[in-house]
Amino acid sequence: MTKPEKIAFILAFTQLFKHFGTPKSWCPFVAIAIALILEVVERPTGPGVFDGLILGIMVTGGFNLVKNGSEFVLNKPKTTDFSEMEHDTDRGAD
Repeated sequence: MTKPEKIAFILAFTQLFKHFGTPKSWCPFVAIAIALILEVVERPTGPGVFDGLILGIMVTGGFNLVKNGSEFVLNKPKTTDFSEMEHDTDRGAD
């Protein structure tokens, strides 16, 4: 299995776990565990374990980067209207 196929597999199974009730906070651990299993089955050596760990972390970080970036682009950032802010009198400002 090539790296892009592994990445797609990890993302698909992580979403499947989330769909069946796994808490969102556990999804990075699920992705890392799946990546470790895929790499260790292919190469049951130290470098296989290391590559699985790196692949899982990479997939988790990449997914969050795309998700947060798309949310930022799709949802306009809220601008602050300073005229609605309360006046700060606790510090002696008038």
